[in-house]
Amino acid sequence: MASRPQFDQGTGSTKPARFLLRDSTRADHDRVDAAFSRFALDTVEGYADFLCAQYLAHREVESWLALADLPAEFRLADRTPLIAADLADLGRPLPAQGLPSPMPSSAGFAVCAGVLYCLAGSSFGAQVLIQRLPHDAPARFLAQPLPAGYWQRLVVSLETIARQGALPATLAAARRTFALFATSAERVVRKGASE
Repeated sequence: MASRPQFDQGTGSTKPARFLLRDSTRADHDRVDAAFSRFALDTVEGYADFLCAQYLAHREVESWLALADLPAEFRLADRTPLIAADLADLGRPLPAQGLPSPMPSSAGFAVCAGVLYCLAGSSFGAQVLIQRLPHDAPARFLAQPLPAGYWQRLVVSLETIARQGALPATLAAARRTFALFATSAERVVRKGASE
């Protein structure tokens, strides 16, 4: 079990909030990486499975974020339509099952920031993953960039959240979001193994 991070709220810590989050969620991020690394992105079948896992998690996250009162500059375009279009091009139906991991019950901005931290961070990894796809594979989802300046705005907001002493709520939401994505990938892998 990971130890609880000791956030130095207002006592002189100079470590940027995004690095506190990065360090405190390292094990969670590693679990997601391990779960998604089981998909062979250089094959059509493996890529389709990867997209199914992404679809399940994004559907849950986007449904939750749609109910949040986010400022316009922090809203992200839904990615589920892009994933659905990529899956349709591959001849794969949308996954029907739901996920057991609920999103946070609170939708305050500090909580939303934890979810957005995970989604925004995944966009950077997508640029690496897209290089591993089969030739001519549809890549609307992986090719979707963040809005201009989005990461910088989020980083600034994390500093404000830290000054307000609310970074633990952001961390908890980030961990739940990482867990949701890991669970989604693990479920698709299990389903494939049982067929």
